[in-house]
Amino acid sequence: MSTKRRNDEQWAALVSAAFDKLVELGRKNYDETITYSALNNHIAEVTGQSPFDLHDVYDRHDLGLVLGEVNDRAHALVGDKVLITSLLLHKGSDDLGVCFYGYARRAGLLLPGMDKDQFLIEQEKKVREALREK
Repeated sequence: MSTKRRNDEQWAALVSAAFDKLVELGRKNYDETITYSALNNHIAEVTGQSPFDLHDVYDRHDLGLVLGEVNDRAHALVGDKVLITSLLLHKGSDDLGVCFYGYARRAGLLLPGMDKDQFLIEQEKKVREALREK
């Protein structure tokens, strides 16, 4: 489904900018989160690229792929059982996107029957604990 309308250098810059922002948030001493749209605007500003169009299904999917790579990259800091993207929320909601939960299922972290809300709370706590130790 990915259109990946960015070249490899642009893509890597987006992943790095998103990774850096989420690490910064996770290291703070309070429970700050960021919305997908705010992160999207931040990575666009940092990289000098156009933001993803969050009304476009392909761009939303591509942002999800960026965030998947951010999770993969973060394993060195937080471990492979922790999703740094748990610090993201939909604007006006306490929930994350379908891509987050899909990634968690594929990684074997969110098992059938598990409570999504409790899973999210635990993930965010684990991220903050892991990053404060580094």
